Amino acid sequence: TANALGFLGYACLADGQTEEALGALKKAVRLTAKLKMYQYEGWFGAFLAEASLAKGDFEQARRFAVRALQLTRSRNYRYGVGLAQRALGRLAHARGAVAEARGYLVDALAAFSDIEAWFEMGRTRLALAELAHAQGDPEALAARLRDAHELFRALELPWWVERTEQLAGEWGVPLGTAPALLG
Repeated sequence: TANALGFLGYACLADGQTEEALGALKKAVRLTAKLKMYQYEGWFGAFLAEASLAKGDFEQARRFAVRALQLTRSRNYRYGVGLAQRALGRLAHARGAVAEARGYLVDALAAFSDIEAWFEMGRTRLALAELAHAQGDPEALAARLRDAHELFRALELPWWVERTEQLAGEWGVPLGTAPALLG
């Protein structure tokens, strides 16, 4: 039940159903904590932080993300560490704390790279591109967008390819036609 609720919450979040995501993820986190499934509590806690951020509740997002990072770090669960760090990075970006955001996002990218979590690497590169755009750093923006685009193409994820192309168009970044390779 806990895992089903966690994945339901993630699906709702991905679909933009923030309230439904919050409800399912809060239940998932409570259940995993009660069952002492701390790795899952951290994993779903990172999603809960993202849902709280989507709702605009920065304090709650930070609380969930910090707890998720503590739980996943203590179990050396690199995937969960990356999710929590990315949530903290996106939160810092939303608060205008650029250096803090970059630090968390770079650390998240390293965590995902360590375990070859290609999709999450692409999503984190997009978050870094958004940060570079907000800072007015065209070189970093272009590099991050191109890296994300290449990765999503290699993974054959059309929605993410289109999303990256949409952002590149909005921001005036040519993506080029480099071969889509992993690695």
